[in-house]
This record gives sequence, C-alpha cells and structure tokens, in this order.
Amino acid sequence: MSSTHGAAPPPTTLHITLVQSAQGLLAYTNMQQPQRGAPCSPVESAALGMLNLARGSGLQVVYDYNPAFELLKDLSDPEGLGWQSTPEIRQRAVAVRSGQE
Repeated sequence: MSSTHGAAPPPTTLHITLVQSAQGLLAYTNMQQPQRGAPCSPVESAALGMLNLARGSGLQVVYDYNPAFELLKDLSDPEGLGWQSTPEIRQRAVAVRSGQE
C-alpha cells in the first residue's frame, strides 16, 4: 500500500463500485491489493473497512480495477466491442493495451 521510499503519495481518493453480474455481486475498486503489515493512509484504511464488510456479505472484491483499461480490452476483443468499432479504433486499442502507444 503506501510507502515512504520514493513511491507515489498515498491516494486521497479511491473508488468502490458495486455490480450485480452473472458471477454474483462484485465490488470493483481502483485500490491496490493490500499487503499485510504495509502502512495505510486514512483513505485506504476506510476503504479496507468497507471492502471487508462487502467481502463478509459475500461479494467478490476485484482490486486494481481500471474502467478505461477494461474499455480498451472490450474495443480490441471481437467477442466484446471489437466488431462494433472501426478497424482503426480496434488497432489503436490493441496498441495502447500492449504498451506500444
């Protein structure tokens, strides 16, 4: 989680999104997977409390969720939105996903 050795400062904003899907109830968060013994910022501590309650209620928690990256995956996947987007958009999404752009 938070570190004092030249890493990014602790987050001041975290997002938690609750979703009903075919897999059941999910809790998506942009928070990094917590590490035992690592220091937490007040925001991370509050988010962990909420996520622990969600997990205790039977929700699956998905850490490091990034909606923009998920959109890129959908745009470059023929089973997702790939066939509904132009070839140029699909190629650009593939390039961004693979780190070439």
